[in-house]
Amino acid sequence: LTKELLFRKPQDRPSPHRILECLKVADNAPEARKTSSHFTQTMPFVGRYEELKFIRKAYDDSRKDTVILFLDAESGMGKSEVASHFLRELSVEDPHVVSFFGRCYERESVPFKAFDGVADELSRFLVKLSGEESAALMPRRANFLARLFPVLSRVKAIRNAPYEKVDHLDPHVVRKWMFDCFRDILQKIADHKPLILFIDDFQWADRDSRIMMEELMHPPDAPKVLLLCTVRTEGLKDIDFNTVAGAEADVRSLTVPSLNEKDEKELVEILGLSLKAEQKKAILRESYGHPLF
Repeated sequence: LTKELLFRKPQDRPSPHRILECLKVADNAPEARKTSSHFTQTMPFVGRYEELKFIRKAYDDSRKDTVILFLDAESGMGKSEVASHFLRELSVEDPHVVSFFGRCYERESVPFKAFDGVADELSRFLVKLSGEESAALMPRRANFLARLFPVLSRVKAIRNAPYEKVDHLDPHVVRKWMFDCFRDILQKIADHKPLILFIDDFQWADRDSRIMMEELMHPPDAPKVLLLCTVRTEGLKDIDFNTVAGAEADVRSLTVPSLNEKDEKELVEILGLSLKAEQKKAILRESYGHPLF
């Protein structure tokens, strides 16, 4: 298995299902779901009421129309945790909410890497549906989904879709059809369930990912989703909100600030049970409300 994971071409590497089989973990086992969750809380969470309220408003509005929300902050300020905490609370409040998670890595080089993780989670979502439910979500030219993200070939309805030869077509036309298919399946899911796409560390998104975002989210008739992206403050200057999904798109941003004094003290009290009073004071004085510090 380790050797197969090192194959140069992503499509030649084992599927998530094969990896789980080798590890003797069932794809639908509670343990697998628990350990694969991107939103498991491992650290205490305090405050951030205004930020959570802002995200909630964006989510509520996304039930009527597409909303793209960028959370920005310097590294370690907790923007990813704020987004994850919101999704944890929302999943408890409404179990019908569907969320797909993706993350960009600085040194990763895969096509459309901002949506690569989203495609992985989409494939898991579709595999768990019945054959009829999955087939009802399929777009025309469903096989183009597997051309865009090979992991989607795990889905029977996509794998068995008619295969079209594209050698004679302009590559830009083929890419447009692939984006249209992905957009269409997101639309159909969002028609039946609240849908959130969460992309972490968007400042490292490649150019193709940004083009894909524009194609997926541009009005009119974009999927009614909340696209929630975290981005480091220094990377925000590289994002032109007018071109993210067209000038008419609903694109919002929120800067996650330092913790206020009350929340700062609460966090130090939770984490510093064994510390002396003077040590806690020193931490409060020197961290300037930065959660990581």
